[in-house]
Amino acid sequence: MTKLTGQALLDYCAEHYEDSKTNLVRGAGYIKDNGKTNYVEFYTAKMQALGTFKVPQPILDDEPKEHGAYIECLESDDGRWIDLDVVTTVEEIESAIETILHGSVDYTVTNWTGIPSFLTSEKPDWSTIVEYLDTKENNDKDAYQAICEYHCQVLTEDEFSDIYRGNYSTEAEFAKNIEKNIGEDSHLHNYVNWQDLWEGEYKSEYVSIKHSKGYYIFGCSY
Repeated sequence: MTKLTGQALLDYCAEHYEDSKTNLVRGAGYIKDNGKTNYVEFYTAKMQALGTFKVPQPILDDEPKEHGAYIECLESDDGRWIDLDVVTTVEEIESAIETILHGSVDYTVTNWTGIPSFLTSEKPDWSTIVEYLDTKENNDKDAYQAICEYHCQVLTEDEFSDIYRGNYSTEAEFAKNIEKNIGEDSHLHNYVNWQDLWEGEYKSEYVSIKHSKGYYIFGCSY
C-alpha cells in the first residue's frame, strides 16, 4: 500500500477528519511490516508536508522531557541520555547506543525517565519497551501506563481496549453510571449511597486506580 505524502496526505487528512486516529493513519498507508499502525511515521510525514518538521536529536546531554534512558559505558564511565520518543525502534535505539559507546560493547542503563519500573533494568529488553511506548502513544496514555504498572505487564492495544471503562471523578460516579436505570429523575436516586454500591457490588469486579483527578476504572480480566 502506497504511503501518502505531501499535499496528497494533507488532502486525505482533510477529507477524512472524522475518522478515528487509527483508521486515518492506516488509511493513509502508514502500517508497519508487522501489521501495526505506524503513528510516528505518519505524523512525521504530516509535519514534513506542513513544513513544520525539524530533525529531532535522539542523543542528549540533558535529561529527556518524557521518556529516556541513560546509557553509561562500562569501560569509561561516560554516559549520555537517549530520547525514546525520538528513537522509536529497536534498530534506532541500538544505533544511538553505538554512537554513545564509540566502539565499546559493554554498557549499562543507570537511569530512566517515564518508563515503568517493571520494564527497567541495567540490560533492558528494548523490544518490550518499544512495544509499551508504541501502544501507550495510541491510547489514553496515563490510563494505559497505570494499568500496565498495576499488572507489571505490557498490555496490547486490544487488551487495554477490552478492559478500560473510563476516567471518573469518584468510584461512586462509576457505580452510578452503571445503574443508569436509577437516574436523576427517579425517586430512588435520593436513597442510593453510590459509594456503598461500589464497595459492595462492583469493587470485586473492577480495578480502580486512583490518580490526581479521579479514578481509572478497568475490568479485572482481559
